[in-house]
Amino acid sequence: MRQGLRLGDVVIDPVAGQVLRTDGVRRLSARAGSTLIALAEHPGQLVSRERLIVQVWNDGSGSDDAVVRSISELRRALGDSGREHRIIETVAGQGYRLLVPPQPLTDADRRKLAEAAGAAGHESPSLNILLRGTKQQRT
Repeated sequence: MRQGLRLGDVVIDPVAGQVLRTDGVRRLSARAGSTLIALAEHPGQLVSRERLIVQVWNDGSGSDDAVVRSISELRRALGDSGREHRIIETVAGQGYRLLVPPQPLTDADRRKLAEAAGAAGHESPSLNILLRGTKQQRT
């Protein structure tokens, strides 16, 4: 999941903090990217706030408010805002659930992310490594 994932029509490189939607590119903070990875490791399952705090804020700086801010940032970047959450569900008082099964990135997804990063003037080290690996496999 750290190498990137697809949630429906949204392509994400959480390490580079890049989200590619049909309407453009969005940025993610490192914490929001780590939060997404934690949820994607348990798709369809409830992930408690406590578990997110331990996994994402492993330096002891996490709090319920920090989790709420991270989830809010994720929702904005993924286009999952409004009353009906289609990607991340809140289970009141318990935690969060990723509703869309994460899919691995395809070569085409990786190319789109790399192109979007280049157009925005941001290089993605993780994508460059992935693309080099893909090119080496083809030769």
